[in-house]
Amino acid sequence: MIAFAVVAVVLAVLFWRYGRKYLAYRALFNSLPGETSFSYRLGNLLKYPGPNEEGMKYDFEMCTKCKYFHRLWIGPVVPILIIYHPDSIRPVLKSSAPKPRGKYLSTSYDMGIRWLGEGLLLANGSRWSRNRRLLTPAFHFDILKSYIECYNQCSSIFTDRIKSLSVDGQSFDLFSPVGMCSLDVILRCAFSYISDCQTQGENEYTSALSELMALWTDRSLKPYYFVEWIYGLTRNGRRFYHLCDVAHAVSEDIIDKRRKQLETGDVKVRLESKKTRDFLDTLLTAVDENGIGLSPLEIRMRLILSYLKAMIQQLVVQHGHCIVSHSTQTTKRRSMKRFKLF
Repeated sequence: MIAFAVVAVVLAVLFWRYGRKYLAYRALFNSLPGETSFSYRLGNLLKYPGPNEEGMKYDFEMCTKCKYFHRLWIGPVVPILIIYHPDSIRPVLKSSAPKPRGKYLSTSYDMGIRWLGEGLLLANGSRWSRNRRLLTPAFHFDILKSYIECYNQCSSIFTDRIKSLSVDGQSFDLFSPVGMCSLDVILRCAFSYISDCQTQGENEYTSALSELMALWTDRSLKPYYFVEWIYGLTRNGRRFYHLCDVAHAVSEDIIDKRRKQLETGDVKVRLESKKTRDFLDTLLTAVDENGIGLSPLEIRMRLILSYLKAMIQQLVVQHGHCIVSHSTQTTKRRSMKRFKLF
């Protein structure tokens, strides 16, 4: 009986202590502009249609109501601020504050660590500074200029595909061709990997990248998946971890083969003999002031971050499609038909 009373008192004290903090926390974020409808299970997500066209309409409505930013509760305890006005974005971009990490619940950044690792996107402090210095040569104008041939090759494949799709005069969805072209460019420029994703569709590797991005987005909108070990027990969690292993295995195989090629002869001669020095070449040969280069894990993380850029470009294309209203698309289509008649 005494033990039960002690436990009850301890729980009451903890509830009072953290309950007060939670109420103050809620009050602080609720003082910011945002959705008023709230559910203790889903937060403001009860009103959010999802990452689709209806979700874009909802976002635009919130941008109209709230000029600079709006607050969104993901579940009962995780608030995020969605910023879109230049005056609110500018301080964030100029800030050197570390990227947010969760102590008990995973943030959006934490959810990607299993896949991306501690790359430039997720790293903080001295690790970020060192890696940024090592990667600077990869963005030299002469290096970027050599990628033009890759761009032209991918663009030629893209235009040929568009021509073949437009032969019958019917409308078709541009999202997939543009997305595959972006991915093809990234894979070729990052490590000279010709995936044939534009002509043959997705293979196991490119399919894994697309599905990883979809699973990451899905998890970020489900508060009950914010605890890492719980997510690992779910079907989506196990699938996510498996796809991470698939993506990592392909990346490591390519890195090992390129490293062996560079080790078989003079590195400088081999690089000068190549028509295009890709991103992987820069990663393998980069060293800091102490003569220490990037570890295999660090190289893999940089390459995976390059893939993520291609995925983001696909999302930008999708959002751009949603931004243009159906009425505007219809008007433009009619104008083009009239022009064709002349």
